[in-house]
Amino acid sequence: MPLSEERFTKFLRISEIFYLFLLVLSFYLLYVSRTGEARTVWEVLHPTFIPTVFVATSLLLTILLTSEKVAYKLLFIIVHSVLIHSFFSIIFPAGDLSGQQMVLGRTRLVYDNVVLHGWPQWPTVPVHVRVFGWFRGLNFQAALSVVFARMFSIDVFWIHLFLV
Repeated sequence: MPLSEERFTKFLRISEIFYLFLLVLSFYLLYVSRTGEARTVWEVLHPTFIPTVFVATSLLLTILLTSEKVAYKLLFIIVHSVLIHSFFSIIFPAGDLSGQQMVLGRTRLVYDNVVLHGWPQWPTVPVHVRVFGWFRGLNFQAALSVVFARMFSIDVFWIHLFLV
């Protein structure tokens, strides 16, 4: 084995070990950020989680784009996907916390076409105030949740978690 290939392989192994360290650290930071009650995920998220995941993702791309053919690259992709997809469900347990269940219920009403114009069902305010209300707050979140749920054929619950 030539010296340059040996150095490259050594660098790749060090990168893989560092990637695994960052992956474990990211899961730990998610675990530390767990909460029982919060309005948004960003209130309780550990400040070093996003930079850690960014560096881990960049390192994963570097590992994947190497010419070495190894089977555990797929394992890295699967574990990284689990990390990214468990982001909201680990930190923010959806349920009857901080009114999130009520917001999700209102979003489901819009999704099922029970309420056509958001919430409240029968506004009694002037038109310009209603138009302003359509583009902010719960109505905007409900509209985005419904559009994304129908666009990607995903349950409203998961889209709601993503947008919270």
